Amino acid sequence: MKIEGCEKIDTDPEKTWMYLSDPEKIIKCIPGVIEWSVSQNVIKAKIKQGIGFIKGTFDIETVIAKNDSLKKEALLQLQGNSNLGNFKANITIYLNKLENAHNLCYAADVNVSGMIGTLSSSIVANTVKKIVKDLLNCVAEKVASL
Repeated sequence: MKIEGCEKIDTDPEKTWMYLSDPEKIIKCIPGVIEWSVSQNVIKAKIKQGIGFIKGTFDIETVIAKNDSLKKEALLQLQGNSNLGNFKANITIYLNKLENAHNLCYAADVNVSGMIGTLSSSIVANTVKKIVKDLLNCVAEKVASL
């Protein structure tokens, strides 16, 4: 399943990318995080999240495969599991400059299995987009206060 989108952010692109590139900072903006650890380019987290009417706790591992601060582009490789199902995703995140602001864009290729895999792709996509929007709102607030 492909999930993509962009959100307009009215913060300084350099500060925004610096914030997004710091796993210890960005993890605090991810909705539902219960606990986490960071070791170099690997982030492990336990996240409580709902997808549609299904709610559960996921063990997630994220590898930061690429982080190009000049191009403002990153590649994340995620995998997660719970008793509700599993997922794997490759996510590209990048900034697009607009006239007076910029868009933070994402494109993900996601594979879902188990109980959550039985949900329609629109339910999964809408949940992911809401999580991303909440994350980006948090980042915008944190960057604005720097």
